[in-house]
Amino acid sequence: MARCCSGMTSPTSSSVPPALLVAATLLLLLAGGCHVHGAPLKAHFYRRSCPAAEAVVRDIVLASVAADPAALPAKLLRLFFHDCFVRGCDASVLIDSTPGSGSAAAEKDAAPNASLGGFDVIDTAKAVLEAVCPGTVSCADIVALAARDAVSFQFGRDLWDVQLGRRDGVVSRASEARASIPSPSGNFTALEANFAAKGLDVKDLVILSAGVTKQSPGIAIVLMLGRAWRSSVVGLRETAAEPPIPELSVCFNHHTCIPAVVAWLEISLSKSAGAHTIGVAHCNTFAARLSGGSGPNSAASADPALNAAYAAELRARCGPAAASNNATAVPMDPGSPARFDAHYFVNLKLGRGLFASDAALLADRRAAGMIHGLTRQEHFLREFGNAVRKMGRVGVLTGEHGEIRRHCRAVNSR
Repeated sequence: MARCCSGMTSPTSSSVPPALLVAATLLLLLAGGCHVHGAPLKAHFYRRSCPAAEAVVRDIVLASVAADPAALPAKLLRLFFHDCFVRGCDASVLIDSTPGSGSAAAEKDAAPNASLGGFDVIDTAKAVLEAVCPGTVSCADIVALAARDAVSFQFGRDLWDVQLGRRDGVVSRASEARASIPSPSGNFTALEANFAAKGLDVKDLVILSAGVTKQSPGIAIVLMLGRAWRSSVVGLRETAAEPPIPELSVCFNHHTCIPAVVAWLEISLSKSAGAHTIGVAHCNTFAARLSGGSGPNSAASADPALNAAYAAELRARCGPAAASNNATAVPMDPGSPARFDAHYFVNLKLGRGLFASDAALLADRRAAGMIHGLTRQEHFLREFGNAVRKMGRVGVLTGEHGEIRRHCRAVNSR
């Protein structure tokens, strides 16, 4: 089946000249970065097959974010980004490695993914959906919805719409993650090439750089966590110290239903082991930009693109052994580390971008020209929504391609 970008349709009318059909098909095939295997994505894909799907994900994500508003939105957004940049948005980043099987390590065990988090939230949403609509909602769509819902939490409204219909991949390799995920030390040429390989342009690069370094359901049906699926939730088990999990039920009065879900999730999720927060970065990840001595003029030896006062501040925080310091963490976006906003671009203009890849945006005339406008919050939010929707179409599997995993951490047994 021909590959095509979501939102585009292959010309099939008999009125189109054959030569034009061939040319158009070749163009679609060459657009490898944003290809879709099968039918295009669409809004409300589960309207008939699982009407509560989007509400289930939203309520579980919002309850989880309420318990961890500073870190979880950034974790779930970054999880989506890292998934889409390796094999497309197919939830391959969720698959666990299989110890002792002789197979290669999975994506989540690659170094660029070591600090990813939010897996437990995806597991919980999947378990509920499998109880309600077995074999229907893909893990890939859950990741896409969770990223949107988590980031939107602080605004009280959806920041972008999510098109659905993705299916789950069956291959996950750490080696591909190492090769595909943009490096925080990358220069602009490398970053542009990396994004272009996914069908994303310079504008997408600039806007998504802010999103991935940062860290209202109405009458929708709310499905409460039920005993029927309790045993399948990975890593979460009821104990004597926890409240009983509410029975599976359908509620039309949202305000009556959700408190029990929130209470259970706040206790359960607070007990799970958390990954490194992605609103911060450890000193060893940017130490190369601080090279120099430890005396009063040492900041002059730092990367010249780095604000001198900021370099001195970072060196004071990280100490003389910054290159090996993986314990001390500093905010990626000083002044606004826990909010999703345009402040990242304000810092860039001041030379306070933490990574070399941040500073690289100022080295390109096209990218630098976009930054001033993106310091305006509403403009940034609008453009980010456009860019993340485009990213969400990268390499998706639809139709008969891929599968609907029963558990997000493992492919279905054949």
